[in-house]
Amino acid sequence: MSLLIALLLSTTPATPAAEASCAAATFGHLVSPLGAPRAWQSSPEMPEALRQRLGELIADAGQVADGYEHRMLVDDDGYRVWVVQRGGFGGSERLFGPFPRPACLPEAIGTRARAASATP
Repeated sequence: MSLLIALLLSTTPATPAAEASCAAATFGHLVSPLGAPRAWQSSPEMPEALRQRLGELIADAGQVADGYEHRMLVDDDGYRVWVVQRGGFGGSERLFGPFPRPACLPEAIGTRARAASATP
């Protein structure tokens, strides 16, 4: 019986909450209210298609007055991920990536992102 339940759970499509949890598990432990890892390279420019998206929250500013929040954005093809750092002193924004899509994000996420950006 438990094998059947495990099989059903493994074939259940990912929900947005599960995807957000995946993003948080993949990137959330790498960032903090104090910022992103120094080893991460800043991206010079956000892709146009992602500019108006809010993204999935992967870490908030916590109780730090000038702390950073971090959000994950997935491009339309679903294969590249960016992390946006917002906040700090003066409300700055910094973009990191692109990173490869985490294995836990379904490939269909790019299709859903295109559909969401096409709706008014």
